[in-house]
Amino acid sequence: MKEKLLVLIKLQKTETEIRKVKAALSVVARKADVFEKRSEAFADQVEDAAAALEDMRKKYRSLEAESGINQDGIAKHDVRLRTVKTNKEYQALLKEIDEIKKKNSQVETEWTELGEKIEEGETALDERKKEYVQVKAALKGELSEILAQAAEKEAELARLEADAVAISEAMPPDLAATLAQVRKFATAPVVVPLIKGGICDGCNMAVPPQLANELLRFEELKCCPFCNRILYREGMDSEI
Repeated sequence: MKEKLLVLIKLQKTETEIRKVKAALSVVARKADVFEKRSEAFADQVEDAAAALEDMRKKYRSLEAESGINQDGIAKHDVRLRTVKTNKEYQALLKEIDEIKKKNSQVETEWTELGEKIEEGETALDERKKEYVQVKAALKGELSEILAQAAEKEAELARLEADAVAISEAMPPDLAATLAQVRKFATAPVVVPLIKGGICDGCNMAVPPQLANELLRFEELKCCPFCNRILYREGMDSEI
């Protein structure tokens, strides 16, 4: 019976390690996701800055065209001034020219200010692109380390899962049936030591003294009357 208990303990140890490795893989996966999102976010910032700069350039070209139209309008009005025959027409043309000049002055002011913003934006974008290259390289290096860790954990997981299968397949049918039955009523760990004071390490309840004594004789598998977990004497797991 002691041998059967040792088999159960070995299987449980292996399954516990499997859960730990899976948890570690989950952490690694989350880290990788964070690095990917950071890289994507930085790339989006560069793309947004480039798009905003292109919008300003389009606006700049539009203002440039509008200023050209205004200049043409002023020139045409100047030509007409030389052909008018009445003072009334002359004054009307002067007023129109003045309005066009005022409008064009506003356009040219906006155009000039926008040109300065474009220069600043181009400088900022160039710096942002350089920074992105550096950040991307750093993130790539860190991500490579994370993926290497993941590969190691996956290899360890494959080994542990193979061990668990081998232990399960070598287990006597009656022992496998008992384990399956216990697992219906108890959550992992389902094989626990009886610690000092006759306490079940699974539910922290004190088992009857008689049960504690029977456990020492290895005559049959004993379960905790409170949580249904299979019990073994403390220290047996060190024999694995």
